[in-house]
Amino acid sequence: MKRPDLTLQPGKSAGTELRRVAGALVNAIRERVSHPASDRDDDVHAVRTTIKRLRALLRLIRPVIGETRFTREDGRLRKEARRLTPARDDEVARRTLAALAVSAGRKTERQAFAAVLAAFPKRVASPGGIERTIRGVARQLALIGRGLHGLRIGERGWKTLEPGLRATYTQGRKRMAAAWSDGDDRVMHRWRIRVKNLYYQLQFLEPLWPKRLGRTIDRLQVLQWKLGDAHDLVVVRALLQRKPDVFGPEETVGLVVKCLEKRGRKLRRVSESLGREIFGPKPGCFTRRLGRHWAD
Repeated sequence: MKRPDLTLQPGKSAGTELRRVAGALVNAIRERVSHPASDRDDDVHAVRTTIKRLRALLRLIRPVIGETRFTREDGRLRKEARRLTPARDDEVARRTLAALAVSAGRKTERQAFAAVLAAFPKRVASPGGIERTIRGVARQLALIGRGLHGLRIGERGWKTLEPGLRATYTQGRKRMAAAWSDGDDRVMHRWRIRVKNLYYQLQFLEPLWPKRLGRTIDRLQVLQWKLGDAHDLVVVRALLQRKPDVFGPEETVGLVVKCLEKRGRKLRRVSESLGREIFGPKPGCFTRRLGRHWAD
């Protein structure tokens, strides 16, 4: 499949560019349904990622389209993403356990991960069920796409984009500070959401300043990977703690849970360092510098 152009071009109508990118994202999902991958888990991941990009785009224009319209459209996208969550969590748990069964530090830890993975219940959802879910999501996203295409977006260039980008960046800084001071899994996950929002939004805007934004996007990619890995560990840990007797002896499951917690703490330390680099500039300074390049 040809990779769609998901970048906003400086100097062109902001409204027209935003509608074009939204249409390209919806068409990408349609293509996925028409030309499925050999591994359906890849399709689930691709569709979920595309929905996240659409939500990041919608958040970018939130101040322009108004709170009522944003809440309605974002809610519809979130609902469709949740339909794919069970399939995603199932695959994440398996993949995480398999990776740690190979890479865990001590032999006893690797054996414990392997034992838990071997006891992992077989997938409940049938391939046909996943297929129907993806097709249903694609149909709903086509309707949502038509709604996004009809949005009344101002044609005022950077003034259309700056408020939403600044809000995302500001919330990312605030949630980062909350994550460091609190350390709760849910607070970390909230920060991760804004990191991903900013990551996708800067990808849309990369042509403004390719060299500088390219470096920031690369750092954001690493950060969202680290936070994503930490979240995957939380998903697996919650699954094991909810039904520990399913996965083997208490001692084995307990060792796996301790390893997951230890690895999660390490990922958080790395994420904190990356976060300081990315969210160092103040929001106003960050967006003003980008705005000068849109004017060029």
